[in-house]
Amino acid sequence: MSILSVIVPATDRPATLARCRAAIESAPDAPDEIIVVDGPGDLGAADARNLGAKRARGDVLVFIDADVVVHPDTFTRARAAFDRDGELTALFGSYDDAPAAPGAVSVFRNLLHHNVHQSSPGPAHTFWTGLGAVRADAFAALGGFDPKTECVEDVDFGMRLSETGATIELDPKLLCTHLKAWSLPSMLRTDLLGRGVPWTKLLLRHHALMTELNLGWRHRLSALASLCGVIALVAGQPLLALWSLAALVALNKEFYALLVRREGVLRALVGVLLHALHHLTAILAVPLGITAYLVERRLERAPPPAYAHANGNGNGNGNGNGNGNGNGALSNGNGRVGIPALAMVANGNGHHAVRVLTPARRAPDRWLLASLGATVLALIAALAAAVHYNMVFGFGDTPSHVLIPRRVFANVEPSLAQLGTHWAPLFHVLELPFVWIDPLFRSGASGVIVSAAAALATSLYLYRLALLVGASRERAFVAAALLAASPGFAYSGVIPMLPATIMAAATANVYYLTRWAATGSGSALLGAGLALSAATLAHFDTWVLVPLELGVVVLVARRRRHAPSAVEATTLLWLLAGGYGIALFLLMNVLIYGDPLAFIASIGGGSAVRPPHGLAGLLTYPQAAWLNAGPALAVAGLLGAGLFVLARRRNALGLIPLLLFYPIAWYTLQAAISKTYISPADSLRDWENLRYGITILPALAFFTATGIRRPAVLGFAVTAIAASIVVMVAQQRVAAWEDAAGEAPSQIQMSQVGRYVAAHAHGARVLVPAHDPLIDRFELESGLPSDDFIDPTDPHALRAASERPQDLQRMGIGWIVWIGERDDARVMHIVFGAHAKGCFWQEGGGRARVYVYTLAPSCPEEAT
Repeated sequence: MSILSVIVPATDRPATLARCRAAIESAPDAPDEIIVVDGPGDLGAADARNLGAKRARGDVLVFIDADVVVHPDTFTRARAAFDRDGELTALFGSYDDAPAAPGAVSVFRNLLHHNVHQSSPGPAHTFWTGLGAVRADAFAALGGFDPKTECVEDVDFGMRLSETGATIELDPKLLCTHLKAWSLPSMLRTDLLGRGVPWTKLLLRHHALMTELNLGWRHRLSALASLCGVIALVAGQPLLALWSLAALVALNKEFYALLVRREGVLRALVGVLLHALHHLTAILAVPLGITAYLVERRLERAPPPAYAHANGNGNGNGNGNGNGNGNGALSNGNGRVGIPALAMVANGNGHHAVRVLTPARRAPDRWLLASLGATVLALIAALAAAVHYNMVFGFGDTPSHVLIPRRVFANVEPSLAQLGTHWAPLFHVLELPFVWIDPLFRSGASGVIVSAAAALATSLYLYRLALLVGASRERAFVAAALLAASPGFAYSGVIPMLPATIMAAATANVYYLTRWAATGSGSALLGAGLALSAATLAHFDTWVLVPLELGVVVLVARRRRHAPSAVEATTLLWLLAGGYGIALFLLMNVLIYGDPLAFIASIGGGSAVRPPHGLAGLLTYPQAAWLNAGPALAVAGLLGAGLFVLARRRNALGLIPLLLFYPIAWYTLQAAISKTYISPADSLRDWENLRYGITILPALAFFTATGIRRPAVLGFAVTAIAASIVVMVAQQRVAAWEDAAGEAPSQIQMSQVGRYVAAHAHGARVLVPAHDPLIDRFELESGLPSDDFIDPTDPHALRAASERPQDLQRMGIGWIVWIGERDDARVMHIVFGAHAKGCFWQEGGGRARVYVYTLAPSCPEEAT
C-alpha cells in the first residue's frame, strides 16, 4: 500500500488553511503525514513545496493548495490508483462544481477551471498542484519544482516529467472544493501575469505546442471569436459582433449550460462576458510572453540567494505513535530568516504528523504608511474645500469626463467609441465600474474615486522611487508629503479630471524603469512598459516619454555589455509593452475616423477638431491647458535636480528619474509646433484654465526632497505651499469675476431647463452646443441622452450642419438647447432651416441667455 505524504504550501497562513487541514485530517482514508509549509510572503510556492517534499517520508507526494477542501474519497482514489498501476507516475484531479465563494466572478472562474479539467480526462502532459500526486522518487529525480517558473511551476514540472516518458493521468473524479474568492482585478491580473505570460514563456522554453486543457483548439477559437467581437463593436458593426458572440456560445455551450444550471440565466450571461474578457487577456499575454522569453533567454541572470544553516529547532509531542522533531532553520547570508524553522506535531491517533514552518514577519514600513496617510489627509481637505466652494466641476470640461463613460451606458452613439477619441481613454475606462451608479455620476464621484486612487498611487511610487535611488526613508517621506501638501495636487485628486491619472502612470513608469536599470529584472522592464502604455492612454503629454525612454533602454542594455541580440530583445520587450497604448489609440482613430492621425488636430486646442468630432457624435475639448505648480516649488525642484545630477554625474544610470520632467519637453514641443503658449497672458480666463502643467509636481517634489538638504527642504516646502494657495485663491477670484461679467452666469438654473425639455422631449434626443459648462450641467441634471453634434457658434460647424439637416431627424433629434448672448434667429435658420421654433428661454446675469428650440411643427402649449 502506498504511503501518502500531503504537502500544503500556506505562506502567510491564509484564512482557509484551517478548513483545508480539517478536511484532510477527517478523511476516512487519511494520508500518512501532513506537511504544512507556512512561510513568509517572499517564499514562493515552488520553494515551499520543495521544502516540504524534502521532509516527507511517503513514497507518494500529494500536493494540495491551502484554499481547497478535499472530498472524503480523495485519498482513497489516489492511493488505489498508484497501487493498481505501477506505471503511473503522477495523477491530478479537478475542482468540483460547487465553489464556496458566492460572487459572480468567483463562481465563473472556479466553474471554468472545473469545466476545463472535466473535459480532458485521461493521459496528460502537465501537472496540477491544486490537487495532484506524484511518486516521490520521480519528483526527486527531476529536482522538484523549478522556482524560476513561478506561477506555472506545476505545469513546467508536468512537461518535464512527461518528456522522460512518465505516465500522467487526469482523474476527473478526484475532486476538491475551491474556497478562493475572486474579484475582477484579481482574475485579470492572474490571467495576464500569473498564467498567460508565464505559460507562453514555458511553451517556448519546452518547444511545445500543447492542445490539452485550456490550450485546446476550442479555447483558441473562442479567443479569436472574442477578439473579433470587440473589434466589431468598436468599428460599429453590430451584426459581426453578434456572429462572433454566437460562435463563442457555440464553442462553449457545455460550459454555459453548466452556468445556467448552477447559477441561472442572468449569471450565465455575466459569465459569457467574463469568458470573453478572459480570452482577450490571454491574447494580450501572448506577445508579452514571447518578448519576455526572448529577453530572459539572453540577459545575464542574477545568481539565486545562498542560504546557510542557522541554529533553529522545533519539536512536538502527541499522545499517539506519531512524534518527531525538526531542526535546521535556514537563514541567508545577511542573517535574516529566509526559510523558517520546522516543527512536528503528532495527532491523537498517531497516524500522521504535521510540520508547520512559522514565518518571520516583516515590520510594516512606517514612513510609507505616513506618506500615504499624508496624502489621504490632503485629499480629504481638498474634497471638503471643493464641495464647499462647488469646485468638483470647477473646470469647464470636468462634466465631460463623467458624461463620456456615462454615454456608453446610455447607449448614445457612437457607444464605445466615446472612450478613445479626443481625450485618451484610460480615465474614462477606469470610471466605467462606477459611473453607471446614478448618484456617483451626477455628483462626479465616479471620477473622484479614480482620481483619488491615482493620487495615492503617485505618492506610493514616488516614495519607492526615492528609496530606489538611495534616499533615506525620511527623505522619501518628505518627497511624498511635499507632493501631498501642494493644493494643486490634492485638488487634482478630488475632481473628475485627468492629471492625477497621468501622474500615477508616469511615476510608476519611471520607478520600474529605474528599478530595471538597477537590477536587470525582466519583470521590472515589463512593468515599465505596461506603465508607459497606461500613461500614453492617459494623455498625449506622456508620448514624449517613448523616444526618451527608448534611448535609455538601448543605452542601459549596451552599457551592460549585452550581446547585440540581447539588446534587440530588450528593446523589443520594452517597445511591445510600452507601445500598446499608442498602438491601441491609433487603431481606435482608424476605426472611428478612418485616419490614425485624426487626433493631431486636437493637441494644440479644440477649435480645429470640433467639426469632425461633432459629425461623429463625440464630446469636444475647447483648449489646451497648463497650470503653474507655484514658482517657489519650481525653483526648489530645479535646484534639487541640479544637485541630484551633480551627485550622480559619474553614474548616468542614476539619472533616469530626470524623466519625471517630461512635461517640460512636451509643452516645449507643443509650443514650437502648434504655437500654443505655455503661459497665455491674454486674459484671466486663460490663466485659470492652465492646468495640465500640474503633472510636473512629482518631479519637483522628488528632486526637492532628494537633492536639497533637509532644512532647506522644509523652507522651500512652506514657500511652495503658500504660493500654491495664492494661485488657488486667485482662481476663485477669477471665477467670481467671470460670474459677475456674465461669462458663467450662476443665475441661470439649468435644472429648470432640463425639467422643461425632459417633460416634452418624449424620447427625442437633444442637440446642444459642443462644449459649455452650463450645457454640461444641463446634461447632468436632466439625465437626457444628449448628442453634441455641432457647436452653433463655430462657423466650420455651421457649414457642416447646413449640409445635413436631414441627419438630425434621422438621428431622432427633436430639441435644441443653446446658450448665447442674444436670440440669433439668423444663425438658427441657417443651421436648421424653418424647422426650428423657439419655445423657451431663460435669462441670467449679464447678457447670457439659454434658448430651447424644437424641430417639431409647433411648441408645447405652455411654452414661453
